[in-house]
Amino acid sequence: MGGPEEIGFESNESDDSNLSADWDNEIGQLAEAIVNSLDNPNESKSQKIEQVIRTLSISRQLIKSPVPPPDWLASYKEVEPTAPERILRLAEYEQQHRHTMERLIVESQIDNQRMESKINEREQETDRWLANRGLIFAFIIVLAFLSFIAFLIWKDKTIEAVYSALAGLAVLIANFIFRSRIFSSDRNKKNRDKS
Repeated sequence: MGGPEEIGFESNESDDSNLSADWDNEIGQLAEAIVNSLDNPNESKSQKIEQVIRTLSISRQLIKSPVPPPDWLASYKEVEPTAPERILRLAEYEQQHRHTMERLIVESQIDNQRMESKINEREQETDRWLANRGLIFAFIIVLAFLSFIAFLIWKDKTIEAVYSALAGLAVLIANFIFRSRIFSSDRNKKNRDKS
């Protein structure tokens, strides 16, 4: 089996096809260089290249693990006795780090959702408070307006009272239409912002 320089590590499966194509290119170039250096008159150049490619492809391995295979670890131990333990410790630290980062991301997303929920609740409370306050002020204004009309009727000014009543009614209808359009546009804007 070859050493670490002959075998590529992979951490991302989406790069498999690119890595494979690059590896095949490199094997082809290496095989051609080897064949050019060989001088065997019995075989054609293409046969030699195919043979070398087959030989090199057999020794090719892709490792999808942060830890090298056991035979590599044994080879590392021959060079440096503490190397396998350090490699395993590095893999454990990497896994702990990845888990910590994933947990922090999930917690921050949960916190963001809670914050958005609280903001939405406060906005709804404010809207309800403003609506209730608006109703109270509208009731006071209507009472004052009705009192004014009653006063005009009491003074025998019925024509002015009728015109005042019609003007007041027109203002209330216009206000209702205007406010309903504002509320519907605000709702549409909030829905678009949430999307």
